[in-house]
Amino acid sequence: MAEREAARAARIKADEAAKLKREADRLAKEKADEEAAAREAAEREAARNSPRETLRTALSTPTSSEYLIQIGAFSSAERALVAWDQAKYRYVALQNLSSKISPIERDGMKLFRMQADAGSKSQAKLICRMLTDAGQPCMYVAAGL
Repeated sequence: MAEREAARAARIKADEAAKLKREADRLAKEKADEEAAAREAAEREAARNSPRETLRTALSTPTSSEYLIQIGAFSSAERALVAWDQAKYRYVALQNLSSKISPIERDGMKLFRMQADAGSKSQAKLICRMLTDAGQPCMYVAAGL
């Protein structure tokens, strides 16, 4: 009789272990599926926001403001974008502004001005004052210059 009880207890224990293993396998599969879906979504987002597409948009964005703010002139469009992203991250005043890269040539060098629509002259002055007070270089210019 003790052998029967021991065998029964062993079967119950084996059944419980099998149930736990099935549950662990199911959870692991769910997690793997969620991670794969997240990776696919991130890849789609990265493709949509590729540096080439971001540069194309920044270089072709028309200006709709009277005045622009300019946070710098850079040796490449990529550096201008990096500077804009960093400044936008640091300064809330920039987060809703529409930015653009304006290529120019000065003294035989090609430069890429990182600019953003600022609205009126008074708005541009205010934004630049806030940025320069916080240590970010900034100047305001009339649109089209």
